[in-house]
Amino acid sequence: MGATKRLFLIVLSMLLFVLLFASVSSAQNKPFIDGLIRDTEYDGVFNFANGDYKLYLSIIGDEAYFGIAGKTNGWVAVGLEPTSKMKDADMVFGLVDANGQVKVIDAFSIDDYGPHPEDETLGGTNDILEKRGTEVAGTTYIEFKRKLSTGDKYDKIISSSGKLNIIWAMGSEDSFTSPHISRGYGEINLTSQTAKENSKFKLWQGHAIIMVTAFVLFALGALFAFALRKVKDWFKVHMALAVSGSTLILAGIFFAYYMVSVYQRSHFAFTHAYTGIIAFTLAIVTIALGVSSKKAKAPLKKNLRNIHKLFAALAIISLIVAIALGILRSKLL
Repeated sequence: MGATKRLFLIVLSMLLFVLLFASVSSAQNKPFIDGLIRDTEYDGVFNFANGDYKLYLSIIGDEAYFGIAGKTNGWVAVGLEPTSKMKDADMVFGLVDANGQVKVIDAFSIDDYGPHPEDETLGGTNDILEKRGTEVAGTTYIEFKRKLSTGDKYDKIISSSGKLNIIWAMGSEDSFTSPHISRGYGEINLTSQTAKENSKFKLWQGHAIIMVTAFVLFALGALFAFALRKVKDWFKVHMALAVSGSTLILAGIFFAYYMVSVYQRSHFAFTHAYTGIIAFTLAIVTIALGVSSKKAKAPLKKNLRNIHKLFAALAIISLIVAIALGILRSKLL
């Protein structure tokens, strides 16, 4: 073999080695879509809800690799670049059912609180290129990849730098139509690989403010009747507070009805809803008994006053129960 031919084979071997090494290195840098998220597998790891929801993201070439780890046995979801609350968010939902089957859908949120049908239902395309998932010890892991720009009008274009606004959510059931148990808003800085949670006012917070205010007013009304009867015009103050509290309870009920309609949930699906109605009913009866006892004559006056006190106590207790159940429902405890 001539020297020229040997040199040619050496150079060719070196080129093949370099190409092979580059290929292996590139493959090693890409997350492996297998439903098992490993430490340092992704370039970015972003924690939300004190780590109960984690979003993983790597951008390699023209592809985005996503991983989600949510502390739930139900579904997990991420939405990209909503314009208002959930509206216009490019969403992906994933779950692992009881049979171990992985389901991942490419969806789009039509309005502030949904619905969010699959892209294909809207005339778009399913642009999830790969998907895998596992469910281990109460945590659901979903991995998927897609193009940065899919060409589908129901998908947002993902940049390799700058900021990415997201929404996230988790549900407790293996059904994409089941309600979420937690959700939130976040902003990811793709340049610095950092994230922050965005706190936004939620409808249930407005409902909670109304009901707590109603409780305070109604309780103050009871305080005037029991401890401050010697104060001038105590009865007028007592009635004003009781009526204001009762009015706010009713306002809270109507607000709750509106809130459930917006969220597209079933009305009166939880005990909390019934306790609120019971509290309002007891409050109205309490006021009626108070007015009647004021006008009545002995011995009916005393009997009505005692019943009035009993109903006032029951109204306050039911309000406390309603507020406590609401707090539990909102996952604050």
